[in-house]
Amino acid sequence: MTHRIRMLPSGHTFECEATETVLEAALRSGVNLDHGCATGTCGECLARVVSGTVGEELFHDYVVGDARRQQGYALMCRSRPGSDLEIEAHEARGAGDIPEQQLMARVVRVDAPADDYRVLHLRTPRTRTLRFLAGQSVELKLGGLAPRRLPVASCPCNGMQLQFHLRRDAGDPFAERIFHDGAFADPVELRGPFGEFILDEEQRNPLVLVALDTGFAPMKSLIEHAIALELAQPVVLIWFAARPGGHYLANYCRSWADALDDFRYVPLVLDAGRGGPPVPPEQAQAVLERLESLPEPRVYLAGPAEPARELARALVDTGLPGDRLRVEAMS
Repeated sequence: MTHRIRMLPSGHTFECEATETVLEAALRSGVNLDHGCATGTCGECLARVVSGTVGEELFHDYVVGDARRQQGYALMCRSRPGSDLEIEAHEARGAGDIPEQQLMARVVRVDAPADDYRVLHLRTPRTRTLRFLAGQSVELKLGGLAPRRLPVASCPCNGMQLQFHLRRDAGDPFAERIFHDGAFADPVELRGPFGEFILDEEQRNPLVLVALDTGFAPMKSLIEHAIALELAQPVVLIWFAARPGGHYLANYCRSWADALDDFRYVPLVLDAGRGGPPVPPEQAQAVLERLESLPEPRVYLAGPAEPARELARALVDTGLPGDRLRVEAMS
């Protein structure tokens, strides 16, 4: 049985199965309710049920006092719906609504989708998940290495399972450790999230996401979040690989294109012949050519810092209004 949940004061609504918790359904639907552990330990997801009845309440350690229970308060991470519900709760709508967190995670596995790329999978403790918005970054510290800030490549719907993308770089000790150390006995310290490279959910303009190399990582998070929100506007993903064969997760892009009516995937290749991925005006023109049929598109651009800034300047110089461009220049 499915129940409809309406959030106050935002008015957001989503469907919740009788077998899942309100928090699980909210995060799956792209609604970022306050939460911390998702296991009934911290109490950060405590919210007031204004109307309707909670069905099963799963076991939890956090104590909800009698006075609050009489006022309708319940833990969203341990409450399953017994009917349609109206719930008064705080939702994160911007980067300023997400507190900075520090926690330890362990390496679950490292995938090698291509020779020069690795996908790092981390898992946080059950008692403390990472709360973040799609498109944000996290600082990772491994062993005695200097901290490395990377965009989260996974969906905010599951802050316990985190994904990060790395390119082989002899000058990056963190990347070299991930590429060459198969043991990973050391935990990874996380701090964050950081950044405001997030979707403006109030805008209904078409979305054009431009990824340079591992700039695909935050785009993957943004796309998965947009799918959860069931955004109606068209989405175009333009992914510039550093070299032929560098679209290391092209299968994801093709699956989105197959499953979604208004999603288009455009794989392109940067000219890396001069020792790095330069972004001449020709690349900007390649982007603008794909915007011509879209009414006032909003462009999100992410990639290594200098190429991203160069392409951003070229796009504005070639005619894209600066107020419709958001840039994540990755260090």
